[in-house]
Amino acid sequence: MSGEMFQTVSGSELSCREMHRCLNVTEILRNIIEQAYEDGSLIECRKCTGYLSSTCRAFYAVGVEVLWSRLSGLAPLIKCMPSEIWEQHRIDTSDAPDDETYFIISLLRCPSPDGWKEFERKAIFVKTFSWNHPYYSTEVEAETFRKISLHRPGTVSLLPNLRELQWWGQPSDVFEYINLFLSPDIRILDAGKPSNYEAALTILRSIGAKCPCLEKLFVGHTLLKALNHQPPVPSSSICALHYLRVVELPYPLTVDSIVHLATLPALTELHLVLYTDQRELCVRLSQTEIPLFPALRILNVAFADLEAATVPFFRFIHSGTLEKVQISSLIKLMSPIASQLREHLEVLANHPCCTILTSLELNFSWDDPVARQHGYPPPEVPARVLNLRALSPILMMTRLQNLTITSFHLDLDDDALATCAAALPELQTLSLLQLSDNGKVS
Repeated sequence: MSGEMFQTVSGSELSCREMHRCLNVTEILRNIIEQAYEDGSLIECRKCTGYLSSTCRAFYAVGVEVLWSRLSGLAPLIKCMPSEIWEQHRIDTSDAPDDETYFIISLLRCPSPDGWKEFERKAIFVKTFSWNHPYYSTEVEAETFRKISLHRPGTVSLLPNLRELQWWGQPSDVFEYINLFLSPDIRILDAGKPSNYEAALTILRSIGAKCPCLEKLFVGHTLLKALNHQPPVPSSSICALHYLRVVELPYPLTVDSIVHLATLPALTELHLVLYTDQRELCVRLSQTEIPLFPALRILNVAFADLEAATVPFFRFIHSGTLEKVQISSLIKLMSPIASQLREHLEVLANHPCCTILTSLELNFSWDDPVARQHGYPPPEVPARVLNLRALSPILMMTRLQNLTITSFHLDLDDDALATCAAALPELQTLSLLQLSDNGKVS
């Protein structure tokens, strides 16, 4: 999908010949061209859309809009600039597992104001921008981003009408340039898994001001255990987002931020890690007069430590539509994880959502970096063994269809499994994943 496709045939040179009257209806024409384009991932589909767009003036207007509406990588827009200011080099991919040819594109010098014009004309059509490094055939190096950042016209987003941004797998020297694409119209932001917390903060500090209409926010992380003592995400940024429906944000949040998320009327899916002081959080939630988590359907919550102070968190959920719950926690050396888990499950079992809960997942990992590195399991003590007594509240969740338990010490024999099967008649999937050779699973 290069810029040259539309540089050879301008709108003024196209003639609109006689055609079926139905094709004069923009919605019908757009549907035809959208079908040809599909998701734009295949070059054949992009070429077909380009050929359709060159048919006549009516096709051109809609075709250009569709062709540029979903963009994978920045290279097509850079190629709209004068050819003498950019160059493309082939990358040696002899070790790559596929036969794909990869390139890297770079700016030889900074574009002049006139050099930006065609770039800007096409950029206004982009509604979805995705970049999954290193899986796109043409990469843009960090120096090119730096030049674009310093010399772009104005201070608005590079893609002013962007609605969905996917920014995956970027190296640390490129990730920070995600701010070039943030705009007030963005509804979906998926930043993948930043390489470190500092990289994540480059976006989390500014999303409240730059993307106030955000509805879906995904910023993942793979090293949750290392974040416990990091400063929290500024509450001013999170509290400025009033339209969130889906949130995946496993980073330290302030109590103000969590309370704000709890009061959002449209929030249906929430993935977070509770590092903060649970007692202070529960006090603040109890003082809130409006229903909390009123529309929640999916809850994925990880606790830095599963303890008595975290039990009340589930009591504050007012949603009557909660269908899927995932609970994760670290196993500390002296943690009586069995009794702690039972207390949390009892709250869920007595919650109104118990009658509609269809999926439950429990994950526990060992909070000892040296032991984890060498694969040593935690010492086996009765207080950490998950047996039928510890898991008995689950038997009250009669609508469960999927149940997953991952831990180091499981003790469920044939009789226990038979009891589960009798109590959960709708169960379709049961996954018992033991992280060590200790314990007993039939």
